[in-house]
Amino acid sequence: MSNIEKNEFEEFFLSETAVLEVETPTGKPLLRNGQPVRIHVYAPGSSEYEKAKAALDSAATRKVLAALGKNGKKEESDDKQADVNFLVSVTKEIENFPYPNGSRGVYSETRLIYINKQVQAFLGDMANFFGGAQQD
Repeated sequence: MSNIEKNEFEEFFLSETAVLEVETPTGKPLLRNGQPVRIHVYAPGSSEYEKAKAALDSAATRKVLAALGKNGKKEESDDKQADVNFLVSVTKEIENFPYPNGSRGVYSETRLIYINKQVQAFLGDMANFFGGAQQD
């Protein structure tokens, strides 16, 4: 048996968090009062992310089971709320965007849907949480 320690592999681990520099729908940095808007998110594999993902999966399962009892009908608002709950749970902090009701308010506002899409895409790219990626 080898004496290799887990901490010898830390350079290969994903970081716990990373920072998304939010852009406008046109691809320019989203600035408020001249300051960039940044969202600090928990990485896939972090305990916060895993809890949020489990809750999202559980909500999806409940919805499917409920839909079976309603002739396959599902509520679109339930999907949206589950997505909002997931994003809120994986968000550590939003910088320079003190929107009413915080991250829940941001992710619930349909006219800010481009922010939700950016966070989802950011979470889906492991490179954002590895090596030289911008981290907290």
